[in-house]
Amino acid sequence: MWSKEEIIVSLENHEVVKWKLAQYLNLEKPWNKYKRDEFALLLSQESLQNESLRDILVNARKQRLAHEELEKLYFIDHNTNPPIKRNIDWVMALQKYKKETKRC
Repeated sequence: MWSKEEIIVSLENHEVVKWKLAQYLNLEKPWNKYKRDEFALLLSQESLQNESLRDILVNARKQRLAHEELEKLYFIDHNTNPPIKRNIDWVMALQKYKKETKRC
């Protein structure tokens, strides 16, 4: 179950984007007219019934945590930040990096 506070943190950390999540809600007004707290409350209520919304939230959290761990490991190994990449699966990239550096 996703609480209102967890969703607010996800939105603040840019794990998920508000307009993408709005597609799973029946909103009374445009998605960009909702305040963050109000929107998070609607999402937390909807995530109780909507499994695909819950999966998106869980996957977004996994991706962010894997991205942070990969950056940390890369910085430890190379004393610099990793190259900037977009639209990749960070969980797979982390597993590949651990396999290459034998950190399994």
